[in-house]
Amino acid sequence: MLPQGPTMSAARQTLRWHLRPTDVLSEAAATYGTPFTLRILGRPPAVVLSDPEHVKAVFKGSPDLFVTGAANEGFRTHIGPDSLLTLDGPDHHRHRRLLNPPFHHSRMGAYAHGTWAGTVARIAEWSAGDEVRILPAMYELAFDLILESVFGVSNPEVLREFRRLSTILSKESSSIDMFLPFLRKDLGRFSAWGRFLRARREWDRMLYAEIDRALEEGSESRTDVLGLLARAGARADNPLSKGEIRDELMALLAAGHATTAVALTWMTQLTLSSPDVARRVREDVRGHFEGGGGPEDLDRLTFIDAVIYEALRLHPPIVLVVRQLVRDASIAGFDLPAGTLVRPCPYLTHRDPRIFPDPEDFKPERFMNGRPSNYEYYPFGGG
Repeated sequence: MLPQGPTMSAARQTLRWHLRPTDVLSEAAATYGTPFTLRILGRPPAVVLSDPEHVKAVFKGSPDLFVTGAANEGFRTHIGPDSLLTLDGPDHHRHRRLLNPPFHHSRMGAYAHGTWAGTVARIAEWSAGDEVRILPAMYELAFDLILESVFGVSNPEVLREFRRLSTILSKESSSIDMFLPFLRKDLGRFSAWGRFLRARREWDRMLYAEIDRALEEGSESRTDVLGLLARAGARADNPLSKGEIRDELMALLAAGHATTAVALTWMTQLTLSSPDVARRVREDVRGHFEGGGGPEDLDRLTFIDAVIYEALRLHPPIVLVVRQLVRDASIAGFDLPAGTLVRPCPYLTHRDPRIFPDPEDFKPERFMNGRPSNYEYYPFGGG
C-alpha cells in the first residue's frame, strides 16, 4: 500500500511540479508528513522520503532491490541510453571500470588547477563597479570549465558554438512539451521537440568531431576526460564505443553544469544578503590569499567551506534522488509494489528542525565543526 499524498489529479500534480517543485514538496510534507506519494504523468508512483533512517535504508539497499538506471529513464532523451546515469547491472559495472582512470584521485589535482586558472581569468574580466548577472555568469563559467576539462575544448569559437547550442537545448528541454512524452511532436521550428532535435543534431555533429579527434590523436599530453578515455580505450579489451563515450560526456555535462552554476549563484546571493557573512568571507580570503596562492591552499578557507555547505543545505542542486524497486518491498513501514519510484528528498531532509535547528535561516557556523551524516546531508544525492 502506498503512503498518502496529494489528492489532485496526476495532470495537476505534473503541472505544479513542473512550475514549482519545492512548493509541491513542502506542502505535501506539511499536510501528510513523510513518506508521501506523488503521481506524475508518464511515471510510476513516487514515494518521497526524508527521514534519515529511511534514506539510509535506500542508499545502503542492495542493487538487486533498488536500481538507478531504469529510474532515470527520463534522462535518455537528453543524454542518451548508454551512461552511468541510465545503466544498471553488468553494463553499469563495465562503464564504471572504464571511467575510473580519469577520476582517480591522482587526476583531481590537474582538474583543480584548470578550474582555478579558468575562474581567475573570468573574474579578471570584471571591473570594480560592473553590474554582473550572477546566474548567467555562473552558467557560462561552469559550462566553459566543463567543456575544457571534460571535452578538451578550448578554442573560443568552438566554445561559443557549443554554448549557443546548449542554450537552445536547455530552453527547449524545459518546455512542458518535453516533460510529457506524448506531446513530443516534430513540427520543425514550430515545436519545442523539433527545435530540440535540430539543435541536438548540430551538437552531436560537433561532439563526434571532438571524439574522433581524440581517438585519432591518442595524445599522452591530453589531461581532459575525453583524452584519457581515448587512451584507456586503446588499451582495453572491450572499450567504450563512440556512442557510449558521447553519452558519458553528456552525462558529465548534465551532472556538473546546472548543478554547479545554481549552487554558486545561491552561495553568492546568500552571502551578499548577509553583511556579516560577506565580511567574514572577505576576511577569510584576504587572510589566506593576499600574498598569492593556488587551489592547493583552498582547504584553509574553513569559513568559506561552511558557507558552501550551508548554501547547499538550503538549496541542494538535487531536490529528489531516485531509485526504482525491482520487486515488492517494505520501505519506511509501507509495503510497496515492484516498479515504485523511491525518492529520498534532500530538500526536505535539510529542512528538518530535528537535524538543523532554525532550518530556514542561513547559518554557515552550523558547519564550522563538521557536518552531519550522509543520510542527513546529501545535496548531490548519495548511495
